[in-house]
Amino acid sequence: MIIIPDEPSIQVEEVEVAEEITLTLRTTSPTASCPLCGAQSSQIQSRYIRTLRDLPSVGRPIRLIMHVRRFFCKKRTCSQKIFTERLPELCCPHAQRTKRLQEALCRLGLKVGGQAGADIGQEQGMSGSRDTILRLVRQSQKFASSEPQPRVVGLDDWAWKRGMRYGTLICDLERGLPIDLLADRKVSTVEAWLKKHPSIDTVSRDGSSEYASVQMEDEVCRFKKKYLPLFAQYRWKNGYSDGQFGRNTCRNSELGSNTLPSFGPDFALM
Repeated sequence: MIIIPDEPSIQVEEVEVAEEITLTLRTTSPTASCPLCGAQSSQIQSRYIRTLRDLPSVGRPIRLIMHVRRFFCKKRTCSQKIFTERLPELCCPHAQRTKRLQEALCRLGLKVGGQAGADIGQEQGMSGSRDTILRLVRQSQKFASSEPQPRVVGLDDWAWKRGMRYGTLICDLERGLPIDLLADRKVSTVEAWLKKHPSIDTVSRDGSSEYASVQMEDEVCRFKKKYLPLFAQYRWKNGYSDGQFGRNTCRNSELGSNTLPSFGPDFALM
């Protein structure tokens, strides 16, 4: 059975089953709301065809051919004279994929990465390139006001081209999610990113000498080279795995003096 999103204003006109399943759909609502002013309008200006990709059915990709309409806005003071009817339950404006397909591709990207996600998606009938999946992941990881701000992060490098060009991967270690990808691993780039996120108080970094020279704001955290050999003797014992916190972990409260920090019962000698 082919299931489409429960949208009462969409009517199925034709179904064609071949190597892919093609559904021809038409909107039936007599009116539409202007996205700018919210005024209802029933005066149709024109019609056009919009193509969307949806989740596969029994291993076959699904293509939706949508017949949608443009309306005149009746509110004279509105600057949006002509608008296209929205389908909020089905897709975002200007999107080429349905919301549920975007969510599925984003979950693939978070689990296995861009290229691997694209390969698995292709096998399962989900259309999405590596760049598309990475873009969806970045969009999903943008911090909304309702989401917690990162407090404990990890820094590591990743290769654009092995041995030649590297970027920086930043992860939220408490939630176990990637936060951002930086174009390079320069000190200035990492410092600028950290200054924009004052909620961070703990950083676990790669052993690169470039990351070791990063100087962060006092209210965030400071890397001090004289402490790095000392951190090699300790590991985080409670609350985090060794993979999350290693020899290059700095905490703001532990770097305020010129003597060896007192790590307390949470740390033990290796």
